[in-house]
Amino acid sequence: MKNIPIFTACGGTATLILREIPRLGRAYVILQTSTPGQEAEQAAACAGFCRQFGAREVFVSNREPAALPLPHSHDMCRRTLPRAALTPPERPVALVAPDEALTPLYLQRYAEAFAPVYNASMLTREDLSRAAAEGSRFFLAQSSGQWVGLGQVCGAELQAVASFCPGWGRAVTQALLSETQGSPITLLVCSANARAMALYDRLGFTPPEIVSQWYRI
Repeated sequence: MKNIPIFTACGGTATLILREIPRLGRAYVILQTSTPGQEAEQAAACAGFCRQFGAREVFVSNREPAALPLPHSHDMCRRTLPRAALTPPERPVALVAPDEALTPLYLQRYAEAFAPVYNASMLTREDLSRAAAEGSRFFLAQSSGQWVGLGQVCGAELQAVASFCPGWGRAVTQALLSETQGSPITLLVCSANARAMALYDRLGFTPPEIVSQWYRI
């Protein structure tokens, strides 16, 4: 299902992110322009459209840095880490760039790991190829012949990280951070992802800076 970059409702425009509906029943709405005082009505109209296509959950954000009169769900936060603060993995981890044979495994494990995470976009072969052309690098993390995690980096940004096995989150994250280039290292994390937030605290990342606020409708 394709996203709708510009959708008009109640005198304003919005971007509708619909591609997660078939897989997760989730849709996201970004209000781009709004008539003052009608944001809730605009959001409701957008959500109604999304539900016609099967969305069971709809989350709304405002392009302008202003709160919406809706129940708050979560925030997307930026966190940074000076390269000088990097520490080596506490457990041995080998990073393997997925070739043609490993790409299906990467996509499968990515989908499984990020399904519970709000605002985590699905990833297809086409997305992977496009991101690689823009400079992203993808890795599967291995230790003692076992796949323990995966991730994605681009320049100084850690774009994705997931561990498959309990106790491996810190080591996989440290290994991926070592593959970034430049300083400070940056990442985006959902405030509802408490385990990730706690891990980044332990690794020395700066306190969360809210980039966008999301509301449930």
